[in-house]
Amino acid sequence: MENGDDYWEAAVLASFYKLALTTPPGLNLDPAENEERELRLRQFHHILMAACSWRWQLRFLEHLTGHLERYRLVMTPRSKIWSKIVREIETEHQQLMGFTIERNTEKASALLNAHRSRTRSAIKKQFLSDSRTTETCI
Repeated sequence: MENGDDYWEAAVLASFYKLALTTPPGLNLDPAENEERELRLRQFHHILMAACSWRWQLRFLEHLTGHLERYRLVMTPRSKIWSKIVREIETEHQQLMGFTIERNTEKASALLNAHRSRTRSAIKKQFLSDSRTTETCI
């Protein structure tokens, strides 16, 4: 964030705006809209980090994000987990954008870590409940 210039800042604002125009997961069943949402979400998260001068770290974060997305996308669009936390997730995106523009590294980093941790927990919870259902059916 400290390396970001006004072009980067404008890109952060624009990517958040485009993301905010999409329907959050759990509220939409249209595959094309969901795909567009995923694209915009990935762009938003990428642009938040794009001012990083250490390209190796950026590539590593993109790699980890790709793995996280793979598991997140397995969850159904109408998952009870996503429907339950969708408003909180949208609020977090807005706060991330704000802290980033303010260059509040401490708050943005803490929120981003909590944001990703929430996603990991939701995925884990969904997979555990799916595996229990499968075991009971056998």
